[in-house]
Amino acid sequence: MKTCKYMILRFLTLLVTVTRSIGESQKRSPTASEFTRHTVVQPVLLHGTTKRKISTTRDESGAHHLEVILKVLIDDEEYLVDLRLNLELVTENHVLSYQNNGTTVLYKPHKEEIESCHYSGSVRGKSESWVAVSTCHGIQGLLFDGERTRYIEPPQESLLNAGHHIYDHLDLLESHLRRYDRTERKRSTSDDWATFDETEFQGPHKANEGPFYVELVLVVDRSYFEAYNRNICFVHKQMQTIANILNSVYSKLDIFIALAGVEVWNEYDKITFSSNSTISVVNFLEYRSRELINNIPNDVAQLLTLKYFDGGIVGKAMHGAICSHEFSGGIISSNTKSMGLLAMTIAHEMGHNFGMDHDYKYDDHCKCRGKQCIMWAYRTHTIPTGWSTCSLKKLKFSLSTGIGFCLRNKPRSLIEYPICGNGILDLGEQCDCSAMTVVGTYLQCYVCCDPSTCMLRANATCDTGECCHLSICKNHKCRSSAAAIDGIAKNNSAIHPSNCPGFGVCNSTGHCFCEPDHKTKLDSAYNRGTLCTMSEPGITAHRLPTDENSTFLRKTDVVLYVMILGTVPAILLIICAYKVKSNQ
Repeated sequence: MKTCKYMILRFLTLLVTVTRSIGESQKRSPTASEFTRHTVVQPVLLHGTTKRKISTTRDESGAHHLEVILKVLIDDEEYLVDLRLNLELVTENHVLSYQNNGTTVLYKPHKEEIESCHYSGSVRGKSESWVAVSTCHGIQGLLFDGERTRYIEPPQESLLNAGHHIYDHLDLLESHLRRYDRTERKRSTSDDWATFDETEFQGPHKANEGPFYVELVLVVDRSYFEAYNRNICFVHKQMQTIANILNSVYSKLDIFIALAGVEVWNEYDKITFSSNSTISVVNFLEYRSRELINNIPNDVAQLLTLKYFDGGIVGKAMHGAICSHEFSGGIISSNTKSMGLLAMTIAHEMGHNFGMDHDYKYDDHCKCRGKQCIMWAYRTHTIPTGWSTCSLKKLKFSLSTGIGFCLRNKPRSLIEYPICGNGILDLGEQCDCSAMTVVGTYLQCYVCCDPSTCMLRANATCDTGECCHLSICKNHKCRSSAAAIDGIAKNNSAIHPSNCPGFGVCNSTGHCFCEPDHKTKLDSAYNRGTLCTMSEPGITAHRLPTDENSTFLRKTDVVLYVMILGTVPAILLIICAYKVKSNQ
């Protein structure tokens, strides 16, 4: 009987230990294992105009504020980060490609289905700083303060009001310090590998003068998809975060990145991989020219994989091949969960596509701000902060040859830029009076709306509707706007519209009512694995082959696991009791 008790005690100890390990692994940030340490910070968001504290970057309509301020304490120093929404990140013809029962699905999301929550900006008071973050689910991205690069990642719950993890690039583990590589571009399929000689070409006049616009496609292989919760919509959002960081990196060169599409190999890989990185990148570029570029037109494509290449190669790309139908692209082998670190690796490989060479420490004439430049040959503890003088020279030369011929057309954005004063309620605006010729009508709008910011005045709830068209909402009653107009003309600050609760506005009878369509159009489908919100008539919303049922070690799995194992001690106890009785 003592033996039975001992067996049960040992089993229960093992059960508690394993269950605790599972719980800790779920709580642990996936990025934490790549750095020697991290700090936990509590970010604070402020409205860009009112400077008031906000709990989310979304406004009442569900759209994200055009301008916000991020306040965060890092190493006992308070950072104020001025951020502006990147509305040109996703192209009008953006495509999300994935596989469903062996068939490639090409889905074009509507603008309501793309959550525009990607910001770029700088740290106030720090020259040369730049920041690129996304606020879709928590704050995620990269912060360079002019001296040090840090990555910010949300907690597992992805809440803005929860503690976030800050990782310093200096704390990157040795196991993540790997080598970059590049492959020279073929001039034709029969030529030897060769690069441009700087004396051979003389391109068109002003060919190297920007701006340039890159339509990028990011491709995710099966191994990468498996590592990211097997959720297509989640991966899609992560690729937008990466593209936003890339845009911040390249905008310093007058080169702007727009995400033309994302392709996810969620069922099978479309190319044959080899441990030889050159063979793998050639196979990918052959696939791009044969199929990908027809499905999703692009200027350059980058493939992301978790597969390991010989020599610890972290990336490989064709040199000087941007805009080439056959060779414009590269491949990234990276097991990092930090979107900022991954984006910097892609920026390096795209640099090769633009004709940039590696920077080496023995090249004393290659200078950049900081100790390491983006085109450094190795990923090291030293911070990649900018483009070297050598990279700038190579870029200028490459563009002067005309290789950037496909980068002149500015792609239309899926999300249109708001224009304050055009009379159209654009994204991020609460009202828009327009430059109306009818002075009286303009003044009626002016009572509720600040025409310089297109934001509602204090206590105002509308600039249109039953109340605001003909009268003004004051003390929850609709009043004649004439008195208010006279008051404004006399600088009478005592006259202001009052609020109805929530989304209500006053109607002509003096009662509050809900404006039509005031509800947010956001949908939680990204968390359900549905693509991705509403469907138009005649269009079926695709149910993605990845949802809660396929995620590894979800909460339901853990509960089931504990329930099953919890019955084992009872079974052991019954067996032991039977044996004792038999021995009697």
